[in-house]
Order: sequence, then C-alpha cells, then structure tokens
Amino acid sequence: YLFNLCVNPAWRNQGIGRMLVRRCEEEAARYGHDLLWLHTESDTTREIYTRLGYAPTYQQPSWIQLNLLNVVVAEFNEEKRREKGWVIMAREVGDQTREVANEV
Repeated sequence: YLFNLCVNPAWRNQGIGRMLVRRCEEEAARYGHDLLWLHTESDTTREIYTRLGYAPTYQQPSWIQLNLLNVVVAEFNEEKRREKGWVIMAREVGDQTREVANEV
C-alpha cells in the first residue's frame, strides 16, 4: 500500500514523485506483490496516478450504502461517485514495473 507520498512544493514538477512511485512499485514487486494500492481524496492527485498507470477500483460509499446497507467500500463508478470522498486505486506491479522503471 502506497501511503502518504508527497513532494515538497519547491521540488514538484521535476519527476521526483514519479521516481518515488516507481521505486515503491519496484520494491513491491521485489517482495512478490502483484498489485500496489493507494487511496486519494483529490481529483488532481487521482489524475496524476492515472497518468502513472493506476486505475480507480473502489470508492467511499454513500451515506445510505454505509449506514443502511453496511457497505464499507463500494466498487468504483464514475457516474455515482460522490463529489467529495476517497477513491482507492491500484496498479499491477511485477515484470512490467521493471520496464517502466527504466523510463525514469
């Protein structure tokens, strides 16, 4: 799980975040993991991770889903997505990660 990755604003837009993410993917693959997961609450951040190959998988449930239906995590659905709320994203890691890492 990729958690709390950030780059100092003075150092952004220089590829540092991409390199950190790719390094985390390499380590996850090295330890035998097939997927790397993360969550984001920001559409801007979601767009960044989408460009890095991550896909939305789950989203924060609605009030009704959570409180009446006991749904803790809902499958991602862009049309039913809440304006605010987290989205869980995932990317396959493994052999293709090593290839992508060479681009950095």
